[in-house]
Amino acid sequence: MIKSKYKPLQLFFSLFFGCFFIAIAVLLYRINAKTHPQTFKGYIGPFALGFFGVYMPYLFFQRSPRVAFNDDFIIVKYFFTTKTFAWNSIKDVFFSKKEYYSMLLIFGQDFEATTIHFDDNAKLILWEDMYNNLAELKGIIKEKVNDKIKDPKSKIVKSNLLFFDKRNYKGNPWTSINGIMLIGMISFWGYYIVTHPAKQNILILIPLFMCLFFYLFFGIQMNYFTIDAENLIIKNHFFPWKNKLYNLNDISEFVIESPYRRSNSLRIITKEFRSKLFGAGSLRDKHWREFRDDMIKLGIPVRADTSIG
Repeated sequence: MIKSKYKPLQLFFSLFFGCFFIAIAVLLYRINAKTHPQTFKGYIGPFALGFFGVYMPYLFFQRSPRVAFNDDFIIVKYFFTTKTFAWNSIKDVFFSKKEYYSMLLIFGQDFEATTIHFDDNAKLILWEDMYNNLAELKGIIKEKVNDKIKDPKSKIVKSNLLFFDKRNYKGNPWTSINGIMLIGMISFWGYYIVTHPAKQNILILIPLFMCLFFYLFFGIQMNYFTIDAENLIIKNHFFPWKNKLYNLNDISEFVIESPYRRSNSLRIITKEFRSKLFGAGSLRDKHWREFRDDMIKLGIPVRADTSIG
């Protein structure tokens, strides 16, 4: 039997913030019990915080249930219930698809996920950002129901590779939002250092730390892409040492997406079901369109989940 495993950070933060809100709710209730005894006003804040303290872990386990695969069944354990599905009841599978992650029926966002539809119209969503061993789970699903998988297949047209060799997909980093913001932040803190000499040498570390923080924060979103022979190379405008290589034959699909309040990004999904997101803030819509069209000509499917014109 193969069981799902949560990503440690997501699980930790869900439980941590749940406990944090409950602790603050209890503390606020005790304070309000003295200042507003037996009044409705004294219960509003503690109730709201306590609600979120309970709701956050509930949402995590309800939206991301524990899943187990055996030879005959898929066992799905939600917060209060357990459901069992036979492998032969699967109608179709999408390994790469955007699904809506809702919160309080009002807020929500689309996230990358694996989606399984069953004959009774039930749906199982396995979120890319929640499960640590999702690649292993996808491998089992492929073994069991390979004919039900609906994702497009990649097939490199090697005769076309010659037309794209040494081609770069990048924009001007200094005229991008990330570049302008970085220049602005470094200029601000640089001016602060010059006009406010530190009385103690240790204090100069604060603005230097802020400059380093913004350099890293904006830098991780400044990747660009190069085709070299049969490889896709991930480089970075601000981190010249970065040189991550993917063989094009190992890639099953590209996804162009726009993460919340971040630069447009490229998700690379390999045939081993590994998925990695690379922010590419220097690329404009014309660069994304060029990349999409070229990759399709090479035989690799590209899905654009954000508008690129």
